[in-house]
Order: sequence, then structure tokens, then C-alpha cells
Amino acid sequence: MTGAAGVLGRHVVRLATERGLSVRRLSRTPRPGSEWTVGDVATGEGLAAALVGVGAVIHCASNPRSHAETDVTGTANLMRAANGCHVVFPGIVGADVIPYGYYRSKTAAENALESSGAPHTIQRYTQFHALLWAMLGSLIRLPVVPVPNDTRFQVLDAAVAARHLVDAALAPAAGRLPDLGGPTVYDVKDLARSVVAAHGRKRKVFGVNVPGLVGAAFRAGGNLTPNRDESGMTWNEFVAARMS
Repeated sequence: MTGAAGVLGRHVVRLATERGLSVRRLSRTPRPGSEWTVGDVATGEGLAAALVGVGAVIHCASNPRSHAETDVTGTANLMRAANGCHVVFPGIVGADVIPYGYYRSKTAAENALESSGAPHTIQRYTQFHALLWAMLGSLIRLPVVPVPNDTRFQVLDAAVAARHLVDAALAPAAGRLPDLGGPTVYDVKDLARSVVAAHGRKRKVFGVNVPGLVGAAFRAGGNLTPNRDESGMTWNEFVAARMS
């Protein structure tokens, strides 16, 4: 798999290992352990050798800062090296309707999979707890906490997403699966207030109007889905676990 050391990838490795599966993990630099192999999706180096004998690849490698290289070029390189291997790809709900650069690259990666003719499965997810925690945690350092007006998030436990990815890798290639989100939709102001409270801070949370098409797409709920998984940690459980 790619992205094994990331937030989602670590859960995938754990769950797949618990099921008795052998997980070959790709890394750009050598790491100890026979389960690691060296390769780079951005350059394509080492991918063909890494995929020898592999039945399915869960492609979690992603980088919002270098998304053109990692998500677009990297996915194209992986598909060229896959040679008929089933590629399972986690996308982002609303990536095709929210005109944000990183989301556009995720959509381009999906398009590369779909046009390749190779066996693949794509499932989009809403935002994970850790992403909102990190984003809001950086904001509460300010004297006041500005968050987007009229914006909601349907946070999802990354372990739940990982379980669906492992299930997909064990099943026949299915193309595009239905989007999947967390059990509850929260206003971002409420999420911010819970982070402020968890850290014992006294901060005023206030809404700001985010201009442009990206802000409008989030306000319209482009990042939400009616398809919900009720299992896994709730936001409140996640916050409590972080602060314990």
C-alpha cells in the first residue's frame, strides 16, 4: 500500500494485519522490516518492483502541499506500474464540486483510474476527525477564533474509512462506490467551541464570510453526503480521547 504512515494508512495497516493479511508498505526511504519496500509514486521509481506479486493496492498516498506531483502524477505512475493489479483509492466527498486546488487533483486522480481500464475501486469520504482537530487547534492560538460562516462538516472516524478500504481490497473491483460520511453533521462553530473547551482556553468563536466559489460550495453542503456510517468514534469521543 501507499501512504502507510499517514492518518488513514496507519489504520489500514492495523486492520489488514489483524485480518491476517500481508501488507507491503511503500516508502521513499529505506525503513527497517521486511514489510517495507522502497519506491516513490511521484517519480515512479521502484513501483514496478514493489508491486510484484501484489493482488491489490490501497493507494492512500496524498499531499495537499504537493498534490499535483503526489496525487495526479503519482496516481498515473502507480497505474502504469500496476499491470492489472486492483487499485483501491480513497477520494474526498465533493471534490468534483468544490473548486479547491487539492480537491481538483484528487478528482484528476480518480479520472486517471477510471480512464485507465484497469481494475479499480474508488470511495470518497468526508473529513476525518484529525483534520478538523488540527485545523481548529491552530486557530485557537489566536486571540479570537475565526471560522467560516454557515459551513458544516460531517466528520468521519478514519478507522471506519480504513475498514471500508480493506473490505474493498478483498472484494472484486467495483469502480465508484457510494460516498461515505460520518454519522453527524456539525456546524464548524460548534466544532471550534468544543476544541476551545477541550484545551481549557477562553476564546470567542465567530463566523467570517469566505468569498469566492470555494466558500460558496462549502456553504451549499458540497462536502456532505446522505450516506452515513454510524460506527466508529463520534466527534465528542475523539476529542475526549485526545485530551485523556
